[in-house]
Amino acid sequence: MLSQTHLSGKSGGAIFPDGDPVRSQIVTRAAALGLTYADLSRAVQRNETYVHQFVFRGTPKRLPEDVRETLARTLGVSEDELRGTPPGQQRRLSPATRAAVMSPPATPATKERDLPVFTEAGATLASAAVSWTPRPRSLDAAPGSFAVWVSRKHGRLNPGDMVFVHPSQPPRDGDLVVVIKDDRIVAVGDLTRQAGDLVSILVTADGKPERFSLGDTRVLKVASIQLP
Repeated sequence: MLSQTHLSGKSGGAIFPDGDPVRSQIVTRAAALGLTYADLSRAVQRNETYVHQFVFRGTPKRLPEDVRETLARTLGVSEDELRGTPPGQQRRLSPATRAAVMSPPATPATKERDLPVFTEAGATLASAAVSWTPRPRSLDAAPGSFAVWVSRKHGRLNPGDMVFVHPSQPPRDGDLVVVIKDDRIVAVGDLTRQAGDLVSILVTADGKPERFSLGDTRVLKVASIQLP
């Protein structure tokens, strides 16, 4: 029986309803990717307890279609797998698509691979790195740089892309940026406007810009993008 201890180390009880394949899939994939329930809830733009309540309290009974689509991309599974469709009737992801939305290979840190790779809704501490990658020459003189693995659509970014972040180069309007709050990534998108200590970030191509205060967040410029 799976429980919340797979992610947070705290007892969260049993999956509800017991043995539900959709909820079991969420727990298993999240644990494999090193994502917390709060990470997943932020990815689907819900409150931080949303996914935990779905998995362990059965609320809501079924995921809304927009939540299912984003959650499937984040976890690297097909939407059918989060719909409870019997395996024989599921539309299978192509190998290329599945590889694109899954996390990068868990490569350890070495002298040649000294740049940590974080998930797009995870912590930015070295201990939270899901992999390590070679440092681009453009970041040779940029201590504190890191990479972010993209698992869902963000405007011009597609699942499987990896962005390299320059921590000290000031971003300008139109730049692709990563927003950090309390050492966690809270947004990836295009910087559309800066006004005083407020910035507007376009996270999705068809959505409205989200506003962040520079008083409690850091907005870091993406120096380059690596395509899969």
